[in-house]
Amino acid sequence: MTHDPHPEEDVPFPPAFQPLSASLRTRFPRVPADVQQDEQDVGRAYARALELSNTFLAQLTTFGELVQQRALPRPTGIKTWERTFEKAGAYGLVPLDILAGKYVFQDLRTLYGAAERIEAVFQVRAFQDRFLQPQPSGYRDLQFVVDVEGHCAEVKLCHAAFDELDSYEHDLYKIRRKLEGKVEDGISVIEQLVLDTLNDASTLMFQRVWATVRGEAGE
Repeated sequence: MTHDPHPEEDVPFPPAFQPLSASLRTRFPRVPADVQQDEQDVGRAYARALELSNTFLAQLTTFGELVQQRALPRPTGIKTWERTFEKAGAYGLVPLDILAGKYVFQDLRTLYGAAERIEAVFQVRAFQDRFLQPQPSGYRDLQFVVDVEGHCAEVKLCHAAFDELDSYEHDLYKIRRKLEGKVEDGISVIEQLVLDTLNDASTLMFQRVWATVRGEAGE
């Protein structure tokens, strides 16, 4: 059986957007899990990201002007060294999102329309339609891994409702991450209860937001 790198989950997805999603997945068949930073020394990769931060910002700005949406790079311009080093140690790979930016849209139609124009500015290495196949938490967006002079960077096209909720959910994520880091050494019954409850809460909130977004799309 042929492996589909973009499997569709058994979740409600607006039929009107299925052709748009399918078109993007055909154009960009590789998913982020299929690609790695060319430089796998985390220190050198981080230094390279610093060198390219202004180049990436210029690309973000250009695409934002093209699709008439404000480019939103990381507030600090680049992922912190501490978090980069932590993720590299946890996954054994240099993160793809040391450089990252996003665009926030008010509706799915405009969002998918912008995605169709991504190659006007960015060289796409990988793509994931996370509206179709969401994160375990239920978070959804369109995720692109783009090439910036040989360095991978992340570009996300987000719906405003998910982006707003994500700003609150991120605080829950930090608590979950702290508890998950203790699992291997053993956590208490109460800590496990908190972890499970936070996971359930995040999933429920994102499910409700998705229902709202689908309703606004006329589904």
